[in-house]
Amino acid sequence: MKSILLVVLFAVIAMPSYGKSVGNLYDAKILVSDQSQSARQEAARAGLLEVLQKVSGFAVPADRAVINKALNIADQYLYQFSYATVENGQLAGALPGSLWLTMQFEGKSIQGLIKRGKLPRWGANRPSILVWMAIDDGTKRLIMSDGVDHLGQKALQSGALKRGLPLIYPLNDLDDSMTLPIEQLWGMFDEPIVQASKRYGAESVLASRIYKTTGGKWKGQWSFYLKGKKQNFVFETMTLEQQVLEGLTASAQVLANSFALKPSNQDASSLSIQVSAVRSLSDYAKVTQYLEKMAITKQVAVMKVNKDRLFMSLELNGTVKQLKQTLALDRKLVPVKHKIEENEEPGSFDIEYFKWNL
Repeated sequence: MKSILLVVLFAVIAMPSYGKSVGNLYDAKILVSDQSQSARQEAARAGLLEVLQKVSGFAVPADRAVINKALNIADQYLYQFSYATVENGQLAGALPGSLWLTMQFEGKSIQGLIKRGKLPRWGANRPSILVWMAIDDGTKRLIMSDGVDHLGQKALQSGALKRGLPLIYPLNDLDDSMTLPIEQLWGMFDEPIVQASKRYGAESVLASRIYKTTGGKWKGQWSFYLKGKKQNFVFETMTLEQQVLEGLTASAQVLANSFALKPSNQDASSLSIQVSAVRSLSDYAKVTQYLEKMAITKQVAVMKVNKDRLFMSLELNGTVKQLKQTLALDRKLVPVKHKIEENEEPGSFDIEYFKWNL
C-alpha cells in the first residue's frame, strides 16, 4: 500500500509546469588573494571549469586533451572581468582584503570548446527546483526561505549560480508549516514533502536536512524527486557552503541526465512541425527565434505559411523526445491534437502539431 501511495504522490511532481531560462551561464566568480596576473590566470582556470560544468551539467572529465589545453590558457577565453572586495559575512573563512574576481567568458568560444571536447550540452531553459532545506547549526533548527538571513540561504544562492539551477524557495508561511512541519522535513518523510510542494508547481523537488557534527563538520541527507522517481544522497563536508554545493551538484547531474544533449545522441534527426496561432509577423519572428536559440536545434527552416499556421522543418542535435521534454519546460510551444481536414495531403500526417502559447 505504501509503495502505491508513493507512486501517486511522486506523480504530482511529474505534472507539467514551467521551467525557467537561466542567465549568466558563462559567468563565474572566484575568490582571489590579489590582482596579480598569476592569481587571475589561476582563477580563470577554476572559472572555466565551473562554466563548463554549468553548461554541460557534469564535472569535466580529467582525460580530455582538448579541455586540458584550454584550461592552460583559460584567461584567453575571457570576454571581460572585474574585481570586488568580499564583504564581511559574505563568505565564511574569507581573509580580510580578499577579492572576488567576476569573469564573463565568451559564449561562442565556450560552445565551440564543449563541442570539440565532446561534452554534453544543456540549454538555458531548465527545470525549476523547489528546495526544502532544514539546517541545524548547533544553536537553532530552521527552514531556508527567501526571507531567512542565514549562511545556508546564501550558500543556496551561490550554488545555484555555480551550477546554473533555477531554484524556488518555499514561503514558509502558515500553509507550509501546517502541511510540512519542520519535524516532518527533518524526518525526510516523503508524503508531507510532496504534498507541501504541490502549491509551487516546480518540475522537481529537493529536500534535505543538514547538521553540524560534534567534530565541526557538516553532514547532510538529500532526497531529489523528479519524474516519479526519488534519489538519495549523503555528504559530509568541512563547510556548509561545500555541503550545499554537493547537494546542488548531484541534483544538476540528475537533471542533465534527462535534459542535456549527450555527444552520442548528436547525430542529426529531422522533424516536421506545424505551429498554429501564429497571428502576426511578430509571432512569426518569435517562434523562429525561439526554436533557433535552443541547444537541441541544429537548423530551423520555414517551409510554408498558411493563415495562422507555420510549417517548419527542424534538424535536431538530439532526439525528438528530448525536444518535447525541452518544449514542455516553458510551454511556449504546446502540443495539440490535430483535426484532419478534407483537403489535407497524406504526407502531412507525419507532422508534429503545436500551438504558439504567447
